[in-house]
Amino acid sequence: MSKFIYRTLNALTILGFVALGIAYIYVGDILPVQAQTRPDSSQKSYHAQTGTLLNSSATSADDTAIVVTLTGVAGQQVHLYGIDAVCAANTSSITVDDEATEVYSLAIATVQERIRWEVPLTAGVGNDLVVTLATCGSSTAGVLSIQADQY
Repeated sequence: MSKFIYRTLNALTILGFVALGIAYIYVGDILPVQAQTRPDSSQKSYHAQTGTLLNSSATSADDTAIVVTLTGVAGQQVHLYGIDAVCAANTSSITVDDEATEVYSLAIATVQERIRWEVPLTAGVGNDLVVTLATCGSSTAGVLSIQADQY
């Protein structure tokens, strides 16, 4: 077999594999992937936490808000993956602040609220992230659990 034919066949084979690879990537972006679906709300968390874990849980006294400050470290970011809030008898609200800027707010109209972010809510570099569960009302305590890390 001549060198010309051999090199031509090699070049066509390589081009064929490149075309198949491009088609695979293109179709992969269009077709849904099971692993990318959102989990049901019964799951505690669906992200692998890394870095320094900042998970916490707090219970308030009656008619008292819960404020959890996740203290930022220079050169790192706080990542909030989920919040679980319970108000035994009344409604309340949850706010998340990146330093002094409110970045998330939700009125709670049920006894328990579970919030999960597919992409973690992330504070600015070195910033504190403050999670607040407003008072649940007179003669009612609240519970706030958060899943977060920092790296």
